[in-house]
Amino acid sequence: MAEVPLSAIIFETFISVMLITVFVLILLKYIQRRKKPVLYLLLTFSSFSLASLISAIGRWLGYFLGNETVGYTDLSNISAFLLLAISNCFVIAFVETVFVNKGIDFALPFLVINGVAVGMSIEAIIYWFSKKEFGLLADKFYILVLLAIISLVTYIILTIYAFKEAKLNTDKLPRSGFNLIATYGISVSLLFIFFALDSVMASLGKGYSPFYYLGWTFAMIGVFLGYLGYIMPGWLKNFILRKAHR
Repeated sequence: MAEVPLSAIIFETFISVMLITVFVLILLKYIQRRKKPVLYLLLTFSSFSLASLISAIGRWLGYFLGNETVGYTDLSNISAFLLLAISNCFVIAFVETVFVNKGIDFALPFLVINGVAVGMSIEAIIYWFSKKEFGLLADKFYILVLLAIISLVTYIILTIYAFKEAKLNTDKLPRSGFNLIATYGISVSLLFIFFALDSVMASLGKGYSPFYYLGWTFAMIGVFLGYLGYIMPGWLKNFILRKAHR
């Protein structure tokens, strides 16, 4: 279905603004604290923010210029998939740096698999420019399936390691931080599950289903929780400590 509802445009634009806001917050933190984990979070969130922005721009173009023949939303979706596949690499780098510390031996298999998804997304973008027709997403649906599987595995690994680290910590602050990071992993996992479900609905002629809106909602929630979990702004620390001493 090529028609883009105005509600989807407004919703994605709002999500983009929220994600960019979190990106700016963590960028400011990285300027203050130039550490590898913060850098990997920054790169992850920048990929997420750019993906949501490109997706929103595609919706606007499809709404105002027409989507039936050119398929702006197809191009924006595939471009967003490319950025999300790249963000998975930074998530794995974050996991390796914070939790695993095994070097390239741990990260390499994930980087190779993500590289396949990146290559497929680039090929799909080149294909779009040669055709510029609506329907690319249906033809390249396997990319979304592959990306969803890779991303689920990536964020499940993040969730497992974060929950495990939380259980090992008796101090309230780090335990809360790791639990928030784990919840971030769960939220982003739900993003890909809901997007896959919405794609199934779209194949049945019922695109932009509630799954679509739930997916972006969990993306926003997840990124915000990830920021809170690792950066731990002062107001959150004070809240956790006050709660612990009650």
